[in-house]
Amino acid sequence: MLGVYISAQHIPSNRGSLRRSGYNSLKLLGGKAVNVPLGLIQTFLTIHLLSDKGYRFLILVHSFVQTIGYLAEFQSWQTVLHYGLKPYENKNIRLLQHVLRFSFLLDIFNCLFALAFGVICSIYLNHYLGWPPEWHYLGIIYSFCVIFTTSATSNGILRLLNRYDLIAIQGVVLVFVRLIGIVCLTLIGGGIQGAVIVWMLAAFISFSSLLAFALIQLHHHNLLKGFFSHLNEGMTKNLPGIWKFAWNTNLNLTFSLAYKQITVLIIEEVLEPVAARHYNVANKISEAIAKLIILLQSTLYPEMIRSWQGSKPSPLYKMAFQITLLTG
Repeated sequence: MLGVYISAQHIPSNRGSLRRSGYNSLKLLGGKAVNVPLGLIQTFLTIHLLSDKGYRFLILVHSFVQTIGYLAEFQSWQTVLHYGLKPYENKNIRLLQHVLRFSFLLDIFNCLFALAFGVICSIYLNHYLGWPPEWHYLGIIYSFCVIFTTSATSNGILRLLNRYDLIAIQGVVLVFVRLIGIVCLTLIGGGIQGAVIVWMLAAFISFSSLLAFALIQLHHHNLLKGFFSHLNEGMTKNLPGIWKFAWNTNLNLTFSLAYKQITVLIIEEVLEPVAARHYNVANKISEAIAKLIILLQSTLYPEMIRSWQGSKPSPLYKMAFQITLLTG
């Protein structure tokens, strides 16, 4: 029995969904608030270290990697929440582990596809990506970072267990490692090669920290025991429609997320370096204005699923009305 059930004390209450979502949004916003000054300092030092040309190249290769990652990713955090919330609240560990295994496998397949596609594109399409010929090899090396963009399942686990504070901390880790690395390069007189290494190291540490947070929380909730049992049951047993759901979320959200990165690539290619930098600054300001509502939208997802899958979905309509008033 202990291997099948979890303690009810870890299950969030169904009451106060909007309040809990707002509280989680403030946690994420707190991480963003820390990131803003750190990011500005890091950007200033990076431009000072690399000049406009070097910084433009770094942004180009990073946007390329992010675009490939977004296009390949199945947004499996939504799969974790949509199919894992009910087993979690019903204390059905076996079915929940089934969902997590499926989601982790999706991430692994995404990672392999994104890596192969990203490396091939960086080798054969570099002329269309706007990379200076003398730094082409750095773009190929940086393209391996695409494997560190596939962390949707870890993100979904932390959302499922209501640990948005750890997601906020992980976001700060990325910017903090970049800042420390760029400061060190500034002191020793590093160049573009060092900056590429620093950004790759930051991506690896950020990815590893999120995965570690997720695994620690699974262990804390006794959800790892017997995780690799019952592998012979198949990937989608007792999970009807999970493949259709995974593909739908991939097509809908992937292109909306990738649109932002593709826009950066186009702007960087069309405009002069100074004008492109001005665009990036203005874009960040406009994003900051809507940041709270965007964060609220992400934290509302599990609350909406909880209401929709509950015996009384009527609170979902009440929540939708409250959200409409709040966002307005």
